[in-house]
Parts: sequence; structure tokens; C-alpha cells
Amino acid sequence: MTSTLGVIAVLAVFIGVYDYVRRARSRRNIGSGSTVQKHFGLYAENRPILRLDPVQVPTDLRHLVPLAEKWGIGDDIIRNDLKDKSSSAEKRELHDSLYVPFERITEWLTSFAGRPLSAEAEAFMYMQTALDEMGYYILEEKRAASPTSE
Repeated sequence: MTSTLGVIAVLAVFIGVYDYVRRARSRRNIGSGSTVQKHFGLYAENRPILRLDPVQVPTDLRHLVPLAEKWGIGDDIIRNDLKDKSSSAEKRELHDSLYVPFERITEWLTSFAGRPLSAEAEAFMYMQTALDEMGYYILEEKRAASPTSE
């Protein structure tokens, strides 16, 4: 009986040590956003240059292609760095430019249902994401401004 308990105790210790080592190994390559940013140079100044094809964008949204090339960054760290380094005027320009066509952009993006987004559609999606991350929620603003809202 005593030897059985001893074996169980030894096995429990080995299992505990094994689990501790396994968890420690899985965490060693995880870094904070700032660590990853520094290590890989993920800064707004180093962001990929987007060259979008306006022909792939609906005609009524083509005037937004330059903004999508600037703000349509898929990497969260770089997009947030760009947001942090942008002036209030630049952020307001993005907001004001997307205010009217916001739903139209969303409509276009949902037309890809079941298919991969084009590079242009991805950029527009990330541009909308940048606006949300700035705390501008256009659909909520429009609902609040609507005369039918109570």
C-alpha cells in the first residue's frame, strides 16, 4: 500500500514537472506587442506601400482609393502605430470621407461572401477597422443623428 502511494506521488511530481516545462516552452516565443514591433520593425514608417487597382473598386468608391492605400493596413501593430502618429486632422479626414459611403463599402465587402476578398477589398475593410479603432463608430453616429431615433 505504501509503495503504491509512493509510486503515485512520484508520477504526480513527474507529470507536474512535465506540464510546467511544456507550458514554459510554449510561452517563450510570445512577446508583447511592443516587443514584436521593435523586433520586426513594425512601424508606420516601414509599412508596406499599397498600390490598389481602382478598376477593382466600385466606381462610386474609387475616390477613396488613396485613403485605402494609406489606412488599409492589415497588420494591427502597424495600423495602430500609424493611428498614434497621425494628426487629429488626418483622423478627421478619414472619418469625414467615410461618413456617407460607409454602408456602401460594407455592402461591397459583403458581396464577397464565400469568396476571398481582393487586395482592394481587404484595404477598404482595414480602413474601416482603423476608423473603428480610433473610436469613430459611424453607424452609431448616424443612428443617433437620425430623427427617428429616440
